[in-house]
Formats: sequence, C-alpha cells, structure tokens
Amino acid sequence: MKRGDETSPLFLKKLAVGELQANCYILADRDRREAMVIDPGGEGERILKVIEEDSLRIISIVLTHGHPDHTGAVRALVSESGGSLLIHSEDAFLLGHSSVAMSCTKEEEKASPLRLKMLEDKDKLCVGKFSFLILHTPGHSPGSISIYGEGRVFTGDTLFAGGVGRCDLPGGDWQRLEESIQDKLLKLPPETVVHPGHGPDTTLEKELRSNPFIHELRTKR
Repeated sequence: MKRGDETSPLFLKKLAVGELQANCYILADRDRREAMVIDPGGEGERILKVIEEDSLRIISIVLTHGHPDHTGAVRALVSESGGSLLIHSEDAFLLGHSSVAMSCTKEEEKASPLRLKMLEDKDKLCVGKFSFLILHTPGHSPGSISIYGEGRVFTGDTLFAGGVGRCDLPGGDWQRLEESIQDKLLKLPPETVVHPGHGPDTTLEKELRSNPFIHELRTKR
C-alpha cells in the first residue's frame, strides 16, 4: 500500500486482509498520533505492525458491519491497544456469530471484555482534529454503516467500484440497500472519494456515470 501524501495531516493507509481480502483502513491525525482502524478483518499482527511503525495509538476500532471477514482481528487489536470497539446497534448481534466471539472462552471474555460501544445514524467520531459522520446504510446487513468525512466515505459492503453489496445473507434487504445508496450516499458531493470494503477506491461521480446498479436505481426513480 502506498503511503500517499506524507505532507497531509490526515494519515490514511489501506490493507487488504484475510482470505476474502477485505479492506482495512487506518486513519490517524499525524500531529496527535491518534488512530482509528476501520474493519480489521484479519492479520492482526500486520495491522499492529503498521501502528507501531508509524508510532500511532489506536483510540477506536470501527466496524462498518458485523460479518466475519471484517471483524477477524478485532480481539487482537482491542487486547493490544485498549481501543474502543464501535458497531451499529442493529449489527451487534452478528458479533455473537463471528470470530470475535468464537475466539475466546467465557473466562477470557470476563478477563478481557470488549469495550463495545453502539453507533447510531448521525453520530460523530473524532480522530484527533478530524471529524467523521456515521451514516446508517442498511441493506447488506441491518446495521451497515458508512463513515463520511474529509472528502471521503468508507462504505463497507454497501457500495463498491462498479457494484453494490449483496443482500442474500441473513438480514440482507435489497430495498433498504437501494434506499441507503439513493438517500444517503448519493446525497454526498459527487467528488467524494469512496473507500469500499473490498476492491479499489472510486468516486461517487464515477459511480454515477458507470455503475450499472446505480444507473438502474436512478432509472426506477
């Protein structure tokens, strides 16, 4: 992963992790060295190595949704960093079916409980001096969220370059996904950079022009 603009006060690094190559994002305020990790889907040691090499301190671990390919390294990061774990309230139940829960015994759970906090639509998260807005974007899962700020939106498995999230998993809902994209994501500025849960980055402007799912959605409306 390229480091990007080293002069920017916002540190941003993307790592494709785990068997399904989910995108894990590390955001930080370079001055305060505070970091937020989005979707640590696996390879906890690799994520923590980046944190250590860049002298960062994890203050929060945010999940765009609760599917295992986005949560696999949660316990490792919480245990090592002491950072809080944040997920939308409607997806918290999924943690009980993922590697987050299955990786520990009841005794270990009591000794090292997850610092779990619930997110809701329009909540704000701060990383140093940077502020991000939580957008509840259900459809792929009931509690899927997107994280918007600094001209960027982290969409999890709601919107991809050239595609959208699948809705055939438990809790998936195609109508809610359409509403999330139309009423939340497409209301953002078209120049907004999209950082999806899998695959390459894109922009809303590009997806408006070339994403067949969005074209179909806008035609229906």
